[in-house]
Amino acid sequence: MPSEETDVAVPAVRRHELQLTPSGSLRRLLGTSHKIKLGEGVKVLGAVMYLEPHKGAGPTVCPYATPGCSSQCITTTGRMVYNTHRRARVAKTLLFRSFRADFMAQLRGEVSFHVVKAAAQGMTPTIRLNGTSDLAFWRWEQEWRDPAVQGLRMVEYTKRPATSQMLAAIDRGWSFTFSWSESAAALARSLTWAQHGVNTAVVVAGSLGSKRSVDKAVAAALVQRGSLMGRGTLDGDKHDARFLDPQIGGWVVLKAKGDAHNDRTGFVVRFDEDLLLGTDLPADQCLWHGDEPMPVPPTPRSPSGAAKEMT
Repeated sequence: MPSEETDVAVPAVRRHELQLTPSGSLRRLLGTSHKIKLGEGVKVLGAVMYLEPHKGAGPTVCPYATPGCSSQCITTTGRMVYNTHRRARVAKTLLFRSFRADFMAQLRGEVSFHVVKAAAQGMTPTIRLNGTSDLAFWRWEQEWRDPAVQGLRMVEYTKRPATSQMLAAIDRGWSFTFSWSESAAALARSLTWAQHGVNTAVVVAGSLGSKRSVDKAVAAALVQRGSLMGRGTLDGDKHDARFLDPQIGGWVVLKAKGDAHNDRTGFVVRFDEDLLLGTDLPADQCLWHGDEPMPVPPTPRSPSGAAKEMT
């Protein structure tokens, strides 16, 4: 299993240089995004924490990263590309590495404030701590969550195999969505998660070289069809409140965004738009192969044969 590397040497730096913005105000750990804000339409007040992904600020914060996801990360989309946003992500990551107690204390305060704010607005509070990372915050919950906090829903995407600790976190109100990738282990892990009702997020697009509008149409068609490889499909772009999704072990369909539109690693699952949008063929028969082999294998007979990676 990849190392968490939570206690490692980092460049010498003073705490206030990481906690304060250039103007001298406290740098908040939690933030928001357009997709997070869409949750307000379903009475969900969300917040998200963005660290610098993978090895961008030292040892990886994404222990199961693949070449595809690390090159097509959401940091290539929207405002995430700006240097000011990257510097903030790096500072927060170094604060976590160098001054963990201070990081967790600040996070505890921000989490508690977010829950109070949601209650005042009559909304359900949700927080995603791994906006651009895949750290085991459910293991460290006692470090950053006040026991008095009630009603908080934690939402995470992960490439990790299912473990007993993660399943126990689900019982405490955590919601996980497995993230598909070009990894050879992705299908077995997805099916193991599906046995527990956990859905798998998959980024989709049209054929390589097609317009971005085609990616949107492909995603919409997959959701409308309602099935892919014998598993239900859900719209993953309408908001990020994944805990509201039916836990059917299905697919959370996401259109390719940012650099993912041009992905060649296999991380993005591509469909032949002429077949998918113009015929009634099953969606798994509309995969675009082009000059590259697609990583999606034939439809499995049953999740019961999935390789178990429980620890």
